[in-house]
Amino acid sequence: MKKVISIFIIAIILCIVTYNITKNPKKNILALGDGICLANSIYDVEGHSFNHYIKDYYHEKKLLNYFNDEFCKSNLTLKELNTIILENKQINKQSIQYLLDNADLLTIAIGFDELKSHSKLTNQIKKDFLNDYAILISNIMDMTNAKILVIGYYPNYFKDAIEISKKLQAIVENRNLDYINIEEVSKNKEYFYDINQSNLNIKGHKEIFNKLVPYL
Repeated sequence: MKKVISIFIIAIILCIVTYNITKNPKKNILALGDGICLANSIYDVEGHSFNHYIKDYYHEKKLLNYFNDEFCKSNLTLKELNTIILENKQINKQSIQYLLDNADLLTIAIGFDELKSHSKLTNQIKKDFLNDYAILISNIMDMTNAKILVIGYYPNYFKDAIEISKKLQAIVENRNLDYINIEEVSKNKEYFYDINQSNLNIKGHKEIFNKLVPYL
């Protein structure tokens, strides 16, 4: 009996070793979010975002299997993204749940456009927003084993950004996920198309990418 158990254990170990040797080391990268994910300019033209820098990073290392940012959309709200996930919406015949299930790395940057759209952020709006974000994260975690990076906010995008960022950080870290603090980008005028606008230029997105590198 002991011999049979020993053989069984050895077989399991061999299977694990074989899997680790033969599994595809290349990464499947999925980006979810609103306009900042697409590096939208002040003229609403898409540019080279921090997500694209991540794509370049893995491509240059020959470690990229595929990159998908097709579920990033300007003015996308948390509720809308939750609906997309729960209803398993498709773009180009690829469903969101399939992409989540197969992702190795997932970036989430959403809420910028939604919060900026309010003329005044009441306590109730902020409470509902953070609750929606918590629901989104829970739904996503149920559908993926990917490494999840949640991008925070910076002060000049909307009022109360620092307050909301801190509360979001607590939600994220309580779930043992990685929260990326990007508040410092607002301190450098070179990161913006216009000092009176909140849209980041290519330098600003490169700086966000630099903050993401240690987590890649």
